Amino acid sequence: MSDQQTQTLEERLQVLEDKMAVMQVIASYGPLADTAITPDRRRRASALFTEAGVYDLGNGWQGVGREGIEKILDDPSHHKAVSKGAAHVMGFPHIVIKGDTATALNYSQIFRCEGDHFVPFRIAANFWEMVRDGNSWKVARRTNRLLNGSDEALDLLRQVDRG
Repeated sequence: MSDQQTQTLEERLQVLEDKMAVMQVIASYGPLADTAITPDRRRRASALFTEAGVYDLGNGWQGVGREGIEKILDDPSHHKAVSKGAAHVMGFPHIVIKGDTATALNYSQIFRCEGDHFVPFRIAANFWEMVRDGNSWKVARRTNRLLNGSDEALDLLRQVDRG
């Protein structure tokens, strides 16, 4: 018998609700990042993470804790990109739920406005490690790597096999 055959309808529904909640967290990041030029919006973006959450962008650039994540969003280069027009676009994630933890793997793209059109600026893979926090899901760690052919980026994509 498969796992799905032995699960009750309620258990299967809970998994679907959890996956939708995880998708909502991931989908929320883009609009929050694109409007994070005010302290309130940076706080709202960092609130997607646990108190000790980590946002690891590679090359030693990471935010630890909500304050550290807010610092990333308060970086002058981020403000400049957002003020000229930017779109953080999250791809559809592959999600695995295991009790009160979840992992998700997705692509993300950042587009910059140049004149009257947008061009891709950054395309990356993201591995999200999430935990249930009461009735919601929070990001414990987000690892983001440029899709530049590096072993580090490819290893991140191989996380899809963890499910």
